[in-house]
Amino acid sequence: MIQFIQNHKLLTALSVALGGFLILGYLGISYSIKHILPYSAIRPARIITNNSSPSLMSNLFKLHYEKFNVWTKDSIELKGWFVYTHLQPAKGTIFLLHGIGDSKTSMIPMAVKFASEGYNCILFDHRAHGESTGINCTFGYYEKFDYQTIIDSAIVRYPHSQPYGFFGNSLGAAITVQVMSIDRRIKAGVVQSCFGNLRETIHDYFKKITYISLPWIVDKALIETEKRIE
Repeated sequence: MIQFIQNHKLLTALSVALGGFLILGYLGISYSIKHILPYSAIRPARIITNNSSPSLMSNLFKLHYEKFNVWTKDSIELKGWFVYTHLQPAKGTIFLLHGIGDSKTSMIPMAVKFASEGYNCILFDHRAHGESTGINCTFGYYEKFDYQTIIDSAIVRYPHSQPYGFFGNSLGAAITVQVMSIDRRIKAGVVQSCFGNLRETIHDYFKKITYISLPWIVDKALIETEKRIE
């Protein structure tokens, strides 16, 4: 009888503990879906452009550049560079778009290559990246309009800089595809490592990071992400 009572108390304690664990787990997952995971995709780690980058451009690579900053319609300051080719007249201007969590600095080697071939280059930090302001990356939802604003400014500030071409990597590739679909002033584009479906890509990254597949968690988090982007 005593043994039965002890076993019953143990089972009760274990049941309470398990119930508490499940409740805490549910609350933790719910909190993460609402307040943590929605921001993980749209707020990548920010790489601030190193102060030595401009000197690298002018001294190491012998490129002539100047700062080229613009303000978007939703009051975000985008910071960039206009790089001049040594060959005149220039054949045109290539926009170089970096990947997610990166900055315009990473595109300097491409600028060196294109400048040597007779093309000016425009390098910008996307919104929520590098030196540009903004807190949310929208994977092209707003960025495509940002680059239309940059084109508008380039036409005024550098009147002989056309025709325009785009080269984008990763996130930059996704932005390139989207802006080319709405702006006919872009005459050519090259995309590298562009995602085909953002939802599938985020599912894959979640599985790669956590080693488990929980699509319902990712889907709910993405719904919350969409609310914050809008």
